[in-house]
Amino acid sequence: METEKIEMDESIRKELEEDVMEEIKAIQEKENNGFDESDEPAFEKQESPHAAPSHVHEQMHLAHERMEEKREESVRRGKNVVLPGDRIVESMEYLPGRNCYRDGNSIYSKRLGVVYYRGHVIDVVPLSGKYMPEADDMVIGKVSEVQYSGWTIDVNSPYRAFLPLSGVRGFIEPSRTDISKIYGVGDLIYARISEVTPLKDIRISMKDPSTRKFENGRIIRISPVKVPRVIGKQGSMINLIKDKTGCRISVGQNGVIWIQGEKEQLAARAIQEIEEKSQIQGLTDHIGKLLNQETPSAGVRI
Repeated sequence: METEKIEMDESIRKELEEDVMEEIKAIQEKENNGFDESDEPAFEKQESPHAAPSHVHEQMHLAHERMEEKREESVRRGKNVVLPGDRIVESMEYLPGRNCYRDGNSIYSKRLGVVYYRGHVIDVVPLSGKYMPEADDMVIGKVSEVQYSGWTIDVNSPYRAFLPLSGVRGFIEPSRTDISKIYGVGDLIYARISEVTPLKDIRISMKDPSTRKFENGRIIRISPVKVPRVIGKQGSMINLIKDKTGCRISVGQNGVIWIQGEKEQLAARAIQEIEEKSQIQGLTDHIGKLLNQETPSAGVRI
């Protein structure tokens, strides 16, 4: 998949840094493992860069190398906050994941967010923002329009998605079939994004074995950027909720979550607690304690 290289001039970078400084500091203090700007050695300004002594250049070069090593180590711990265009790591050992791109031997960030290390794949989870669809994402969407050749789907994004007849299991002859009886306006589906063009033309598919239409259950919505915390490392957090509540849960990358079971309210409350307190230490233990008590209703029945 092609990615667009993002350039940022110094004036824009400084303005953005000022806007997010407080948020970045708060995250770094809570995580206590991120890149600390105080570790950067201070150098006296030279009247002319060409007049700087050679030992100063050497010192700056060594400091730069140390900072890059620190940044790379921060990536391994998954605790680094980056800006658009920031180099995350210089290595062919890693692959760019969500919101990243490669340029030469280096991987750069496309968004303001937190770096997460998944094996040999590096992701940047945005600190805020709308859901931006990517191919192979699993999403929960609502049918907003039935057309002759397929369905328009609201996937909680600035862009609408389209489910063509070819994206449904089995052959459908539209001239002989009322396709609104397959998926009607208002129906909720769990689908895979099959294609996203550079112009944000989004196609989804219902051919994956895990895709389906939801007939009942409860729907809740969270910020899409909090989805990785709800899922947890290797599914640990969502499996904890499933085990404690006995509910079936489907999590869409677009921040829409479906819950079905006897303890839907409890599962929904736990997920909302994760969204609200995603940066606290000991979150798993906190959620474990919450799941041992009853909570008020949350989410919307479908």
